[in-house]
Amino acid sequence: MPDVEQWTKVAAQARNDLAHEGKTPRQLIDQLIAVVRVTGAVVVMNLLQVFGVPGSDNERLRAPTSNCVRWPAAREHLTAECGEAGR
Repeated sequence: MPDVEQWTKVAAQARNDLAHEGKTPRQLIDQLIAVVRVTGAVVVMNLLQVFGVPGSDNERLRAPTSNCVRWPAAREHLTAECGEAGR
């Protein structure tokens, strides 16, 4: 799993930069891709929960071979150690 605090920081920063400046100069493209993939997975997991899908069925989405999320990329680009690389 990526570092949740780093993911929220990078996602918020990218959103604010894009909304207010029209560009994201503080993030690498790989960080942005990882943010989009992790955010998409969080949305899917939340929707599954809202629709009553048992949590045990959601574990397949967390598997390293899942097509929904590429966790290695998220770990690589959304950890506190790597978060500074995009600046």
